[in-house]
Amino acid sequence: MKLFLVLIILQFEVPTDTARPRKCFSNITGYCRKKCKMGEIYEMACLNGKLCCVNVLELRARRKIAKPPP
Repeated sequence: MKLFLVLIILQFEVPTDTARPRKCFSNITGYCRKKCKMGEIYEMACLNGKLCCVNVLELRARRKIAKPPP
């Protein structure tokens, strides 16, 4: 019975921020982290004081699309 109660309680546990990184602002496809991973660069600061880490390849592709043709 105790095991059953523990399992029911564990179902309602909410994962913390460390379980999955929060997304940055809606116009930036990055993640808020304390330290950027390999292949990511720091774009701007998140609201919680962490860095908004953006994948380098995605950032280059986005900048190519954003440039208007001459």
